[in-house]
Amino acid sequence: MKYKHTILPGCEHDKCRNKCTQKITENRRIEINKQYWEMNWSERKSYILNTCERFDVKSHKNNENCKRLNSLKLFLYDEFDVRMQVCKPFFLTTLGFKKTNDHVLNVLVSTPKGQITPTSDKRSKHPAINKFKYETLVMDHIESFNPTISHYRREHAPNIRYLPSDVTITFMHQHFIEKFPELDRNYISYEYYRCKVKEKNISFAQLGHEECELCESFNIHEHKTQILPECDVCTIYTTHINKTKKARDLYKKQADMEFDETNIYLSVDLQKVIMLPRVDSFKKVIFTKRIVAYHESFVPLGKKSKLFPFACIWHEGINGRNKEDLISTFYAFLLSNRDANTVTIWLDNCSSQNKNWCLFSFLIYIINSEEICANEIILNYFEPGHTFMSADHFHHQVELSLKHQKKTYDFDDFAIAIGNANKSKVVVKKMEHSDFFLWKDYKAQQKLTKSTNRILLKDVVSVQVKRGKFILFTKSDYDEEYLELDFLRKNVMKINGMPHPISLTKPRGVLQEKRDSILQNLSQVLPANRKIFWENIPTC
Repeated sequence: MKYKHTILPGCEHDKCRNKCTQKITENRRIEINKQYWEMNWSERKSYILNTCERFDVKSHKNNENCKRLNSLKLFLYDEFDVRMQVCKPFFLTTLGFKKTNDHVLNVLVSTPKGQITPTSDKRSKHPAINKFKYETLVMDHIESFNPTISHYRREHAPNIRYLPSDVTITFMHQHFIEKFPELDRNYISYEYYRCKVKEKNISFAQLGHEECELCESFNIHEHKTQILPECDVCTIYTTHINKTKKARDLYKKQADMEFDETNIYLSVDLQKVIMLPRVDSFKKVIFTKRIVAYHESFVPLGKKSKLFPFACIWHEGINGRNKEDLISTFYAFLLSNRDANTVTIWLDNCSSQNKNWCLFSFLIYIINSEEICANEIILNYFEPGHTFMSADHFHHQVELSLKHQKKTYDFDDFAIAIGNANKSKVVVKKMEHSDFFLWKDYKAQQKLTKSTNRILLKDVVSVQVKRGKFILFTKSDYDEEYLELDFLRKNVMKINGMPHPISLTKPRGVLQEKRDSILQNLSQVLPANRKIFWENIPTC
């Protein structure tokens, strides 16, 4: 096609007010034409849309009845990458069109203002005439429940958003029917509404009900009844199942051990989305943009342990949930159990939160400090999709406690609900901004690159640190021995080599608009003594 659209003679130099030929050389026109026709259909439209400008006609001087609404300014870039305004004939002929063929400029008029990409080609793609009859209305209604960012455990589904556990699809659909009783119910059935929720990647997954994608893919594999050694899918599945069994067997073995206060075993996890305030009986609360509360739990394994679950709680007005923030909860827990000799922690396999060099740097810092007595800290990881642990069970107890409480108006109510879980045998740590530290990553990338024991973090199943050692010990299989991994910068591999990080000097704060919206929308349902929290919550 590009050979059919070579450059054509441009504007007449003597008559052109823009003096286009003085701005854009002939060689530059050839280069622009060549690059333009090397683009695909969508890219060519985007080029015109983002190179030229459209603005409203201010007045019609010669004809008051003229229906023209837009004026265009056309530009080309010279060889020095300077944008030059040119006339329409020069612009069109440079791209290989006739002076009178300005159909290509329709994209400037048809694209809504503010949109930086052209609308897609709808030829042969027109949907059924009634497909979008109520779609916008349904989508807006779903968004009115304010689904929040995805939970960090869902590494395999980073784009999923979550709704709090006090909302269900049945409730959402019923509310839609009550809100719009005049609409045709044939198009807004429960199944239609459910499909739209699914399209928006909104999850209602319950604790302990995660499914393993790798296992599911094998279930539909052609060799599922007979594993073949030469099949890649079968090999990956076999390795996955073996690691799953070994991790679960070790977890059960440690959970059945007799309690020893010097050697503690626990699991750690961040509870899924919790929104405050949480009052099921008032619909106005559900449709108000609420704040996110965070709950990182350190829960002992088995029934023989005499340790209480340790719950670190905070909300988005205090801080977020980056890796440094979650490491600060590990720090708080270890300080509260400073006399333990060995600490073994079970985690899910989320690389961004539970497997990162910042966390490993922290472990070497804390094991070699005088702040705790531990001589060994071990992190064990479950296989993805098979991560149910004691922390999940405790989170279920917290959910039941919140439902029993019925009305969770503020952060103190949330803390009380957590404290009442597990028969009130819980240590609740309310994290203040000063409890969060800016932990640093001290890895030496050059060491990792040259290391003979170089393994991928996703393959690591266990990590160990020892007092007096400034290296990491790792396993990629529970049957293997630990291998040494030297990853720290040389200048920090000594006692007090890593300085204690600084703490946050002030809380992060919530958007003032969100705080004001909560106070305004819920003024009639919030008790006076609960409004104090919302009036004094830090804002940014």
